[in-house]
Order: sequence, then C-alpha cells, then structure tokens
Amino acid sequence: MTKCGIPWSNNRYMTAAVGQNSPYQCGQTIKVKNMANQRVVLVTVVDQVPNYPDNKINLHKKSF
Repeated sequence: MTKCGIPWSNNRYMTAAVGQNSPYQCGQTIKVKNMANQRVVLVTVVDQVPNYPDNKINLHKKSF
C-alpha cells in the first residue's frame, strides 16, 4: 500500500508518486505531457516519497 492509501493499480495503473513537499496532493489528478510526441495522459497521485525532488513526478511504468 502507498503512503496515500491508494493502490498503484488504481485508475488502470495511470498513477504517479510525488515528493513529500510537492504541491501535488494524494488523490489529485495531474495532466502529464510527453514533449517528444505531444501525447497527454492523466495520472492520479497515489504516493508521496520523502526526499524526492518537489519538481518531479514518478510515473507508473504503464502510464509512462
């Protein structure tokens, strides 16, 4: 189980982790755009990681 209490498999694995001090909160939906091909995915924040950079997100491999 994640720190947010939401499983990684939530939202068909369209999930992400953020830093503990990130402006993004548990359960929040974030729009992520791939600048190489312009594709956009919506992911749900399911975990908050201590000492992870506040300006980065860690996408689940299926959403990546």
